[in-house]
Amino acid sequence: MKTLKIMVLLAFPFFSFAQETEECLVLYRNYDNILDMESIVNGQMYTLKATGATLIKSTGDQWIAKVSDTSKNVRIVISFSNSKSLVRDYACTSCPSPDIYFGNVVNGGEVQDLSAVLTIQFPPSTCPIPEGEWKIVSFNVQIPNDGQAYSVFGNKLSQHIQDILLSKSLPTNFSITAKVEGPDGIRRMRGATFTLVPPK
Repeated sequence: MKTLKIMVLLAFPFFSFAQETEECLVLYRNYDNILDMESIVNGQMYTLKATGATLIKSTGDQWIAKVSDTSKNVRIVISFSNSKSLVRDYACTSCPSPDIYFGNVVNGGEVQDLSAVLTIQFPPSTCPIPEGEWKIVSFNVQIPNDGQAYSVFGNKLSQHIQDILLSKSLPTNFSITAKVEGPDGIRRMRGATFTLVPPK
């Protein structure tokens, strides 16, 4: 079945988005989901009524849908001035956990440049979430046979840790356990393993 569209709408400073496909409409729990009704109402007068969510008028034909952490489904009824109506059913879900990338290298991949920044990214198959709203607060680096973990605040290896890794016989593995903070303020632990290889 073809996908109609993926809609990502931002309204900073809030973390706001909604995902729409032909197969499902999704609202994310504990976020400000922005619903853009402009293409649906096409200039007509209308009213909205929601079951399972709180709707707040934003600007133009945009609305903020707030879904609690216990909601499973939301129904929104769009009623037009000509007495016609449109019903949209949304599934409610929690946001998926992100992966740690070392530069452009995904968890489990080979790294050549240790000066690259650690980032939070989501696989293309999951919801389109603005990555800038997620941050790595701190992380630990574990090097096999080294006997200790190295703590780092921020999202980049210190020069000291880079020097230790470069002193090993390559290729060598190292693992990262990161404290990741989402736009909801919740801090989650995420792990990743990379292999340092010689430059090609």
